[in-house]
Amino acid sequence: MRIFPLHPSQKKGFTLVELLVATGVFVAIMTVSLGSVVSILDAGRKARSLKSVMTNLNFTVEAMSREIKFGTNYYCGVSTVFPPTPQNCTGQNMAPQPSISFVSSEDVNIVYQLVGTQIQKSIDGGVTFLGVTAPEVVIQDLKFFVFNSSPQTQAPADNAQPRVIILIRGYAGNRPSSQSNFILQTTVSQRVPDGSPIAIVAPPTGYRFVKWDITQRRCSENSVQMADIVLLNNGSQVSWPGGTIATNPGGNNPVSEVPSNGIDGITGTKWLDFNFDTDGGDPTFGSSKLVIDTGSGNSVVFNGYRWTTANDMPCRDPIGWTMYGSNDGASYTPLDVQSNQTNDPGRNTAQTTYSF
Repeated sequence: MRIFPLHPSQKKGFTLVELLVATGVFVAIMTVSLGSVVSILDAGRKARSLKSVMTNLNFTVEAMSREIKFGTNYYCGVSTVFPPTPQNCTGQNMAPQPSISFVSSEDVNIVYQLVGTQIQKSIDGGVTFLGVTAPEVVIQDLKFFVFNSSPQTQAPADNAQPRVIILIRGYAGNRPSSQSNFILQTTVSQRVPDGSPIAIVAPPTGYRFVKWDITQRRCSENSVQMADIVLLNNGSQVSWPGGTIATNPGGNNPVSEVPSNGIDGITGTKWLDFNFDTDGGDPTFGSSKLVIDTGSGNSVVFNGYRWTTANDMPCRDPIGWTMYGSNDGASYTPLDVQSNQTNDPGRNTAQTTYSF
């Protein structure tokens, strides 16, 4: 068989111009695609930054708002006098301030203020401060507006409850392309009737019912838990009367982690509630109740208590709560209020002793 070579006019190939055009189109497409990839990466970083800032800020603002809500003697500024003399700053007679002082529900002189780019808190009337916002969250502006601060029993009197408007402005993220700016504003009204003292009452002869209402957990988990709780009277442990029962109204407990485990005196067992009902916003706040009934004709006299952490999951630790007592199971007296108890002593370890 004889093979004939192709005529020059039949040979196929690309000219230099065609190669240059194809290369140019390819480079243009890759340039546009690379820009899109970079934009997506920046958007991801910005989303993570925003999530971090909102989680931290929600916790800070919620904790600050709750303390102010249950406090008294709102003073616009830093007051080292205890208790602070109520003082407005409404923007009319006095400009809003980057700080506020007040008396907490635990009779402590609390101060919140902006120091540099961080919100800080003092529990000794402004002598020492501790940061409450994360370093990666940059607070550019913090303002407190205080209205109607004077009690109705004090001249000059007013007929409205004291309230505070909190304004926070800042950003999160180190790179300009991934920064997330935010402006937050919230209003807090004093919960205690104007001019009335905060009523934390010492226990009477004894209580038949004891209720531990957990309102805050360490971080965003789906439950709360603890190993054991004991009552104390002048530092000595109080024994539960025979027949004492513990319930968790509205709770969801695994079959081996029921409320009775919380009063059995055994730190190797635990009470776990999956129904920590959050109140919206920050999922670290909600409610889970352990109700202890010593039985008809019985009561317990106590002025303190301590509880033990469970075996795992520090996120489930209670860090805020109210302790109540009752003799009829319907009308409860608040005995002790705690919030932001963030110390973690370890697993299956007793927390500090709380007295009232």
